Amino acid sequence: MALPGALNVIGGNDRGKRFDLKLQETRIGRGADQDIVLSDIAVSRRHVTIHMEGQRFRIKDLGSGNGTLVNGQRMDSHVLVDGDHIEIGQTVMRFEHASSRAAEAAPPGFAPSPAYVPPQPVRAMPPAPSAQLPSGAPSYEPMPSETPSDAISSPSPSLSMRTATPFNTGQRSGPLVNPIDTPLKRALVFGGMGLLSIIGLIIILSRTVLARPPVVASEAEELYKQGLRLFSAGDYEGAKISFAETITQVPDSPDAKRYARLCDTEIHARGAFKNAERSVGAHRYLEAIKSLDQVDSSSLLHDQAAQLRRDNAARASAEAVDEARRMASEDPETARGRLGQAIELDPSNEDARAMVAKLKSGAPLVASKEPAPAPVDKEPPVVDKPPKPERPKKGREHADRDPELATVKLPPQPVKKDATPVPAGGGAVGGSAMALYKAKDFAAAEKAMRQESVSQPQKQFQKTIETANQIRQLKQVVDRASGEEGTKPDLAIKDYEEALALDAKLGHGMHAAFFKGKVGKLQQSFGLQAFGQGKFDVAFAAAKEAARSGAGDGGLMKQLENKAADLVQKGQAVQKSNVVQAKQYWRTVIKMVPNTSANYAKAYQLLNNAGGPHRDEDED
Repeated sequence: MALPGALNVIGGNDRGKRFDLKLQETRIGRGADQDIVLSDIAVSRRHVTIHMEGQRFRIKDLGSGNGTLVNGQRMDSHVLVDGDHIEIGQTVMRFEHASSRAAEAAPPGFAPSPAYVPPQPVRAMPPAPSAQLPSGAPSYEPMPSETPSDAISSPSPSLSMRTATPFNTGQRSGPLVNPIDTPLKRALVFGGMGLLSIIGLIIILSRTVLARPPVVASEAEELYKQGLRLFSAGDYEGAKISFAETITQVPDSPDAKRYARLCDTEIHARGAFKNAERSVGAHRYLEAIKSLDQVDSSSLLHDQAAQLRRDNAARASAEAVDEARRMASEDPETARGRLGQAIELDPSNEDARAMVAKLKSGAPLVASKEPAPAPVDKEPPVVDKPPKPERPKKGREHADRDPELATVKLPPQPVKKDATPVPAGGGAVGGSAMALYKAKDFAAAEKAMRQESVSQPQKQFQKTIETANQIRQLKQVVDRASGEEGTKPDLAIKDYEEALALDAKLGHGMHAAFFKGKVGKLQQSFGLQAFGQGKFDVAFAAAKEAARSGAGDGGLMKQLENKAADLVQKGQAVQKSNVVQAKQYWRTVIKMVPNTSANYAKAYQLLNNAGGPHRDEDED
């Protein structure tokens, strides 16, 4: 009975493993649903299949990314022979099938008989008449065949003389026609072949399966597998470190990059979800909703975040209405924003709708002495005893209750050196992160803020995490603007303006000069680009913005003045032949230079004296 085909892994992460090919179709790849699963990141999820075709095995590539090599040659489909080397990804396998080797070694047309058939006696042919023989030729008499074996082993001269010879047929004659024509010879030949096959199989097994060489995985593969284990266990920070090291060693690994992005998503989502849970526990429902909105839709926590948001939307809406009442006298615009947020969270909130209707009627919002009632739960919530308020907060609450004290401004309280100052407009960088933020190392500053939050009390923890998130947002905006400077200066300008606003909250405008300088340089570049495209009004606006930022116009104003003088002259040249075209030239001049320019005054005068249908230039 022939042995089944097998694959022995002789190179790669699975080196030393053996896979028997017992199925009609064997699927091989990295995916968990394959019949043979290889732990090689360079192997596709569904890489190849091996089909059993009778006594043969055919390998087919399934359109893999890195392809399939058989004996060093790229193949899409190939019939395997014993000893073939198959290379997919970084894994090398040797195909073993003794039957295919024997079939390949047999001569063409050779097929051993399944059963022994004794040879038939050979009947001697009668000699030709002596008259037909040439003169002097000897006369041969047939020899009787006593037994079949004698007839084969000792052929008669007559038969050998009358059968074909090598000279006229190209075949051998006599006893060399069939070298295994007896049972003894046949047994010796097949026995020797079987013995050689057994010896070869023993050698192969001793060098592969029985030897069991140690599995030596590359460092990148080990890091990748470690990252997968940590990711499955929920340790996304540790998994991100492993995947980052894998990318450092194998920069072209798409799986490692994808998992690194997933780790970032899960780390951010988990932090936002924990912040939301803390805010709900402290009855700060608006902060909870804000944190839940930061959970990405692709995160594993998205469904939980959506459910927590639905459970607390009504409470957050009531809290927004309450804040709108308190802010009514001091900041009506913010109060209107809170009311809009309340309706968005809970469209059935009647208090919010009533206050919005009051705003539309023009009636001013006045802070209410009584806070809005909280929504009624099925079971009354347990109200924690509020902590003892600080003096500034106490003064603010007293001002809300007494309108006469609403305009009293309390002096700012001194801040400790180790504390993290948090102004009303948003979180501010402080503590050990300040030096990093000042050096524009925003990634390290964010990390330092998160480390500081670990040992902080609940209230300060939330503000520190919010500040860290704003630092991350600042870094993303700056990185995006840096990549857009050369190709999309208009988008880069908007990004740096956003960075200016974030820096005002985080560092009190510490990097304002730097970002304004960036905006000024980009305005110059954007203005020159617009000038080259014939958009002179856009170039004029960019030149003004560049000068306002302190970077100067870069000579763009002079170019605009020269172009304006040229357009004035062109308009005068065609004034008599095409007054409409002349007016178009002069209108363009008015939009591309300041009203103090001599070209502006001349173009304006020419327009007024041109006659015909007139349109006020302020309408443009």
